[in-house]
Amino acid sequence: MRRGDPLHNINVAKKKCTMKDFHSALRARDILGLGFDRSSDPLLHLVAIQIRRLLEFDPLKRLTPVDALNHPYFKPGSFEMTQWQTTAWQDHFNARIDIVADDPLLTALEHQTLDPRLDMSPEETVREFICPKCNRKFKDLGSCLQHARSRRHANFCSYDRSLLPQCLNAHMMLPAHANSGYCDIQGRRRTIEDFHTIHLDASHQFYAVFDGHLGNLASKYAAATFHELVEHRLEIIDESLPPDWEAKVKEAMADSFKDLHNGISRAVESSPGGVMKESGTTATVLYVTNLALVLANVGDSRAIMTAWTGDVLGAAQLSVDHIASAPNEQALVESKGGSISKSGGIERVQGKLAVTRSLGDVKLAPFLSQDPHVFVATKADFFALCGTYKRSCFIILASDGLWDVMSNQEAIDLAWQVVETEKGSVASFQEAAEVLTQEAYIRGSSDNIGVCVVSIEQD
Repeated sequence: MRRGDPLHNINVAKKKCTMKDFHSALRARDILGLGFDRSSDPLLHLVAIQIRRLLEFDPLKRLTPVDALNHPYFKPGSFEMTQWQTTAWQDHFNARIDIVADDPLLTALEHQTLDPRLDMSPEETVREFICPKCNRKFKDLGSCLQHARSRRHANFCSYDRSLLPQCLNAHMMLPAHANSGYCDIQGRRRTIEDFHTIHLDASHQFYAVFDGHLGNLASKYAAATFHELVEHRLEIIDESLPPDWEAKVKEAMADSFKDLHNGISRAVESSPGGVMKESGTTATVLYVTNLALVLANVGDSRAIMTAWTGDVLGAAQLSVDHIASAPNEQALVESKGGSISKSGGIERVQGKLAVTRSLGDVKLAPFLSQDPHVFVATKADFFALCGTYKRSCFIILASDGLWDVMSNQEAIDLAWQVVETEKGSVASFQEAAEVLTQEAYIRGSSDNIGVCVVSIEQD
């Protein structure tokens, strides 16, 4: 596994291991949604189908050990099955067990350009919310929050998080890098279009959140390729800051976004059956070196940071929301010959897209911009903006599934509460990302939700 893989060089222990977990693990490594060919990979076929059949509770459906050992994976010299072997073995297998052709548990192996059929929604619903100070119980979150805040007991309520969707992907590079965390969930959407990249290098760290729309090809492509585009151009600040580095970095980021847009456009053109021809994505990326930080975004996936004034914790927004309701963004669209009109009560470009800057969106691209907002700062300037050298300074990058239901200040407050509670834990920032994701879900977010929390450390 490459260094950027969330599970690189880590022994992971899970309290449970279900087919949903297997499905999610395969999807996490299938960034472009190409699928895995179990017909030519006996090991995948063995794990995905045969072992599960060995564990069937009903003995009439359970595969016998003899049949299991007849699998081509266990036959010397036949690690790669020929088409004849695949067909012959599958015929034998089907004669014993009726395999449902569209078994949702097998879709992790299939082409994922269209979303899998697996239902990732929780089986239970949270029905009890508790005030952390007085332990009073409520049947709904709104009543609990009103009670806790009006009495100044707490800003957030407690509930059983085990009943909520668990992370499809999680990042926790332990012990190499415990200062960041990532969590995303499909939420209430039928498809997953949020994807991310975390790449940790000796000289820099790269974090990115991509929120796709009208299909997930663009966001998957961006998650798989953008790091290399940026790394190549920003290596100029890995070891030193040359003269006029801010201007050079901003130009390099703009070029990287344009290259990514062009790459997505080419991928869309070659997508199977053209099913993703209108796919697009927002992008919010963070590049950190020992000397500087670079934050760039197009669209409405937001990035914020801690901002202390004495002992008062505030939130500072580093990104810009490129949305059709913003007057300057409307003017940008109109200057390109486009128009803004309402659809579903929301201002949209050509009545379709709520963001004015995006990557991909081939049909709407003439009216959109791919120019990113870029924030650059030395490490010293960043810590001055954070306002303290005595408390943790961190950045939250998230798709709008979080920001639709939480303010900047609420997100910073909740993350800080988790980090303080988990102080000393190597997983505190991973925990913060998970709590933010699930809080957005319990508040009713109807979108995919992806959250990355990154602590910026002093060197």
